[in-house]
Amino acid sequence: MLIRVENLCKHYKTGNMHAKQQSVLEQLNFSIAQGQTLGLIGESGCGKSTLARTMLGLTPPSGGKIFLNEQEVLTQRGSLKKEFCGKMQIIFQHPESALNPRMKIAQSLAEPRRIQQRYAKNLAAQEDMDSLLKQVGLSEEHLSRYPHELSGGQIQRVVLARILSLNPEFLVADEPTSMLDVSVQAQVLHILKENQKKHGIGLLFISHDLEVVRWMSDQIAVMYKGQIVEMAPAADLYNHPRHPYSQLLVESSLAHQPVWETKNTEPLRPEGGNSCQFFQHCCQSEEACKNKPELHEKAPGHTVACWKASL
Repeated sequence: MLIRVENLCKHYKTGNMHAKQQSVLEQLNFSIAQGQTLGLIGESGCGKSTLARTMLGLTPPSGGKIFLNEQEVLTQRGSLKKEFCGKMQIIFQHPESALNPRMKIAQSLAEPRRIQQRYAKNLAAQEDMDSLLKQVGLSEEHLSRYPHELSGGQIQRVVLARILSLNPEFLVADEPTSMLDVSVQAQVLHILKENQKKHGIGLLFISHDLEVVRWMSDQIAVMYKGQIVEMAPAADLYNHPRHPYSQLLVESSLAHQPVWETKNTEPLRPEGGNSCQFFQHCCQSEEACKNKPELHEKAPGHTVACWKASL
C-alpha cells in the first residue's frame, strides 16, 4: 500500500481564560494504493483542507501516524524528511499564490529540483523543462513569462509541471480547479488524471463537487465534522449511498442545490456528547444513535459509520 493513515486526529484549543479543545479531525483511517485516486467529499469546514495539510506535515497532527511505502513519515528528520517532502506533493486551491511573482516560469520550474539538490547540465535541464511543459499542455514560449502574464489555468498547469519534475509518488489535490473558469476546469482535470495514471501517482482528490469527484476517483470518502462517515467505490457510493448524510449530498448534487436546501434539516433532538455527529439532523435517528458508530463494512469494499445505514 502506498499511503496508509492510522488514527489521524487534529485538535485546536480555543479561548484563553477557559480554553476548550475543538476537534477538527477524529481518528481517521484509510489507505491509497499506487496509481489509485481517493476522492474526499464534504461541505466547507468539515476538515478536508486540514487533512491535506496534516498528511503532508504542513500542520502538525495531534495524534496518529502516516505511512508512505510502510515508512512512517511525520517523525522523519533531516535528509530523510527532505526525501519524503519530494515524494509527497500538494496542489493548492489558489494557483496564483503558488508561484513567486518575481520569477520567470523557467526559474520556478527549476526551483524544486534546486532545493532537492537534483542538478543537471544546462542543456539537459532545458530539454527537461520543455518536456515537462508539453506534458501539461504548455509550450517553450511560456518559460520566459512571469506568472501575471499567464491565466489561472496556465498557472495551475505550471504548478503541476513543477510537481512532476520531482517524480512524486503521492499527490494531494485540494480543490485544484475551484478557482478556475468552468471552460478551463475540464482541461486541467484531464491533464491531472492523465499524468497521474501515466506516472502511477497515488492521489487524494479533495472537492465539494460530487460530480467532479466521481469522475476523478476510484474510491470516494465522505467527511462530516472531521470524521469519515462512508467510504466506497466511486460508482457504488454515487448510485447507492448508505449513510443519511451521503444520501443528502447525492440528492443535493442531482438537484444542483446547497445541501441544507434539499430537505428540512431542523434538529430533531438535542445532540449528545458522545452521539453520532449527524444525530441532530438525521430523520432516521433513534436511541442507538446516542452512541457514536464506528466504520463497519455493509458490503464488500463499502464501509459506513451509521447504525441505521440502508442495506
